[in-house]
Amino acid sequence: MRPIIWIISTLCLLAGAAIARVGDGFGSVVPATLLATGFILGFSRFWPVALLAFLPIAGGASYSGWYALEAFDLLVLACAAGAFVAHDLKYRGSSPAGTVDQKPKAPLLAILMLAALLFLTAVGAWRGLSAVGWPTTLSITGNHLGAEAVLRMVRPILWLALLAFPWWWQWRADPNAAIQRLHLGWISGLLLCGLSVLWERLAYTGLGEFSADYRVTGPFWEMHVGGAALDAWLALSMPFALVMLATTRSRVLWALSGVAFGLGSYGAVVTFSRAAYGALAVGTVVTLVGLAWARRGRTTPPAATSVSAAITEPPCLLGLGLMWLVGGTGCLMVFPTSGYRGLLGFVGALLALPFVAQVCRGQGLKEWFASAAAAAVLSALGWSLGSWLPKGPYLVYAATALALGGAWLAAIWSPSPWRTVACSALWGVLVAQMVHVAAHWSEGAGLAPATMAATALFAMMCWAVMARQPWWHQGEMAWRWHANAAVGVSVVGVVLTSLLGGEYASDRFSAAGKAMEERQKHWKAGLSVLNGDLEPVLGKGLGRFAPEYQLMLLAEEGFRPGTHQPLVNDGNGA
Repeated sequence: MRPIIWIISTLCLLAGAAIARVGDGFGSVVPATLLATGFILGFSRFWPVALLAFLPIAGGASYSGWYALEAFDLLVLACAAGAFVAHDLKYRGSSPAGTVDQKPKAPLLAILMLAALLFLTAVGAWRGLSAVGWPTTLSITGNHLGAEAVLRMVRPILWLALLAFPWWWQWRADPNAAIQRLHLGWISGLLLCGLSVLWERLAYTGLGEFSADYRVTGPFWEMHVGGAALDAWLALSMPFALVMLATTRSRVLWALSGVAFGLGSYGAVVTFSRAAYGALAVGTVVTLVGLAWARRGRTTPPAATSVSAAITEPPCLLGLGLMWLVGGTGCLMVFPTSGYRGLLGFVGALLALPFVAQVCRGQGLKEWFASAAAAAVLSALGWSLGSWLPKGPYLVYAATALALGGAWLAAIWSPSPWRTVACSALWGVLVAQMVHVAAHWSEGAGLAPATMAATALFAMMCWAVMARQPWWHQGEMAWRWHANAAVGVSVVGVVLTSLLGGEYASDRFSAAGKAMEERQKHWKAGLSVLNGDLEPVLGKGLGRFAPEYQLMLLAEEGFRPGTHQPLVNDGNGA
């Protein structure tokens, strides 16, 4: 038994009880439940999953009125207490030296960085409290102008330092499993955040309304309109979902990651935040490059306990990137004139391309000529039939897709030259019918853009069958490559159609220059309040931006930003 661990655990529980006692917005049942739940979670190896999953939604300030602290802090303190006790009980009766010496030591650089972070936080808190005045009583229901703002800024750093020890013990015991749980936590949090955004959109605007000037806030109560906390959470969590999509063998984890990634992409779109768009684009590129680099160096990304190496080989990653790029380019060409119908036709032909190329790579020149001739004849018949029937282009496209699926299955089960000829010919007919669908819906205006998109598909098919090495996965985990391609193309399509089909997004981008000028003005104004020799280096202190910015606006522009403050009336409560 190590007394220091039990002392830390006891202090965490006492702090949680004190917070619950001071802040009475929840009553007594909710804080007690959070403390008990957190303490039990601390004994589980999955406490990182729980904390990251509930971080966006467990604040509860809208119900409690708390500001400096949140209900989530009770969960963190109790979870840390349980994790410390669980670690001590695990090694009770064994020789710590005999076990620890065989484990990796904590990196010195990580220790120094954590110490530096804590030191700078302490300096910032000291300066902030010195400016606003040291509180005489503990209050957690204040606002961003008082000492409560300092406490609100300090607490994330304190929780990070507190949980660093239990996290390190987990990583030391099993690095791959610990990092997998970290990924799962981020993905779970992204999923819950995306569901919150979906609920908000359903309640206020509808899922497909992209012209209304409504910006979601998600589960983050601090936000007024779009941006800030929601942007940061999406930018931080979506790369974890992307890595899990590219590495996990588990179909359940893949499905969870795919849904989370899709909901996160939709949430990012409806923030209408230019910074979020840029951050997510950069994060996606960096993640894909990192996966390719990890495979190049023959290292395995530790996102899951069981990882398929082939899926992260550079050719397969290049193929995924190509599918997403062509999908986005086709969306830009087809959607503005042909709408969702033309876009769905293009996406169907694109997703079928790797399957068809897989069975057609061994075709000779004679088979290709036969395929081209059959495709030309069948396409002409399809156009004639589609022009004659009501809703003909859509019906012919659907029939061609079904026929292509049957021909592909026949070519896979019992390969023969003529089955592959039928497969490649039907794919060509599918592309031609995509052009017909686009032209029909747009009354001719979409014929030229759809023809350009079809040309890109044919060029991509030629490269696929002539390339020295396939750029799609053909092994045991082929389902995941194709599923990732479908998810990526779908997400790119949703993002681009949302931006192209809504006036508000276009207005936001057209006003980017003016917005940057405003931001530069704000940044200069913020720097202008730093005086003396130390403030340009150390700042004015944690929690001091809001009051300084308020005074500056009042002096320069004559108005005061909104704030709030709980008031207590005699005999009437708060």
